[in-house]
Amino acid sequence: MKTIIFQMTLAAVLGATAFSQPVAPQDGTWTTLNQGPTFEWPVLPRLEPATGPVRKEQLLALLNAVDDNAWGSDINRILEFRFAPLSVGKVYLLVSEFCKSECGAIEAVYCQQNRCFSASISAIIDLKNDLVDLDGDGLFEIMGKECIHDCSGLPRLPTFVYSIYKFIDGKGFVDYSAQAADYYREHLLPKIEAAQNESTIEAKVAAMNAGLNEQRRQFAADRGVLFPPLRQVETYQAAARYASDDYRRRVLGERDAGLDNAVRWLESDNTRELGLQALIHIPDPRADAELLAGVKSKDSQLAEQAKSSLELRQELRARGLLK
Repeated sequence: MKTIIFQMTLAAVLGATAFSQPVAPQDGTWTTLNQGPTFEWPVLPRLEPATGPVRKEQLLALLNAVDDNAWGSDINRILEFRFAPLSVGKVYLLVSEFCKSECGAIEAVYCQQNRCFSASISAIIDLKNDLVDLDGDGLFEIMGKECIHDCSGLPRLPTFVYSIYKFIDGKGFVDYSAQAADYYREHLLPKIEAAQNESTIEAKVAAMNAGLNEQRRQFAADRGVLFPPLRQVETYQAAARYASDDYRRRVLGERDAGLDNAVRWLESDNTRELGLQALIHIPDPRADAELLAGVKSKDSQLAEQAKSSLELRQELRARGLLK
């Protein structure tokens, strides 16, 4: 949940920015509760409590206890849950949050009596299929995908940024994509490459725009229903390129990957926000210079967005998340 709050801050900072890029998860936190979980915690090799099924009401109470009531009272926010070994000798509770924006969120909790550690990650994760033991040590790594654009907007871009996360005891989730490069290339990179097919992009845009036009015709005039602006082929192509550049930076270690694309995207209203978002996360120091140039732009909106992007970039660097 802490990561989600951080990303909401990001959205506020960027104002009209239409794209979001996954931010490295924050370290987890330990919390001392008044009382421990109301169910027996599983121990290896068993992955289910011996006392029987865990009810969502019990999970919601625990999540609120470790996360300052951030989950509220709506039990439907719990989409699914699973117990899984993430670190040596410890079984963690993983809870997937129902997210109306379809971005996804996972909370991991481990309790020793009334002392609990929790960490979170913002990603779309299928708890049944996206937990994989990559190195055969009996511990699961997590495959996650994150929206490139603002997930609250529709229509959605058919492209995601993919990450592999490893859980580190006492810290939480870390990006393990570079260390698992072979698995990434075999299982995740093909999805990124498929999204770059020009005919596929054009067909998706045409179908989506046709659907929006039909909805406008049926509902907008008499019900005042507002629909988001039509997506452009240019936007989809840039998003697909963005995902590929992200792979080159995080997995292959190419620090300047996507820099030229980001600068070019600033020149178009359809891709400007994507260019700014890319510059925030490109480790190459030339990205700082490009954002500083944007701050000095005569375009007041660009100048304001570039200033906010530069501040966020500096914050990520200060936290050790931009190397």
